[in-house]
Amino acid sequence: MRYGVLIGSATAVFLLVAGGAVVYRGDGTHRSDPPTPKEATAPQPEPTVAMAKPTEAERVAQPAAPVPPSFDVVKVGPTGTAVIAGRAEPGAKVIVRDGDKAIGEVTADRRGEWVLIPEQPIAAGNRVVLSGRAAPGATVQIYLGNEPLATVTADAAGAWSATSSRTVPSGQLELRLDQLTTSGQVAQRVALPFGQGTAMEPAPGQDYVVQRGNSLWRIARRAYGAGMRYVVIYSANPDRIRNPDKIYPGQVFKIPKS
Repeated sequence: MRYGVLIGSATAVFLLVAGGAVVYRGDGTHRSDPPTPKEATAPQPEPTVAMAKPTEAERVAQPAAPVPPSFDVVKVGPTGTAVIAGRAEPGAKVIVRDGDKAIGEVTADRRGEWVLIPEQPIAAGNRVVLSGRAAPGATVQIYLGNEPLATVTADAAGAWSATSSRTVPSGQLELRLDQLTTSGQVAQRVALPFGQGTAMEPAPGQDYVVQRGNSLWRIARRAYGAGMRYVVIYSANPDRIRNPDKIYPGQVFKIPKS
């Protein structure tokens, strides 16, 4: 608040107050000046926050999602020796397990590749894996020793595969595959001997389990030293070999002594 005194024909005192001035005259009257209006201003826009897009360098710098471990190759030999390979996050430690048992661990290289050769052979198991062909879309029922093993459906190309956790007993059993019609009737049936033999190499006087890639000629050559003697094996297994040119993995043949 400010006061001023003016000297003249009449004395007036100015009282300046916020919003206006009150003038006191010498005759005791007063007058109020209206407040000076403030200059109108345009309404201000609401503040906003601009979201900047990440640059290419920032996008490249962002870490990629971790790569889950996966298998590329799993090879297990007849004696249980194995070679296992796959991919994982570069530098990640990969532990391979057989059920709950760890059979080895390895570290993925800078390309995310890893290879494991277990120090100990993998124990023999009874996981049964079968595959074959049928009419596209057909249902195939699989029996082992007249007990249901699995039911599968062939894909559009006619291929099918089945895995069963059923334990395969020792000895010789019959493996039977029934291809069914849409009404559930048996359209075609294939049956062949199947079992777990004791010999991994064919030897005279023992049973032998046919391996992938075998032929009667090769079995005879390994058992007797002469492939021409396949007729000995063929003659000793008339109920198991219907066609000497067609034998299948898993079949069990008698290898005669002579």
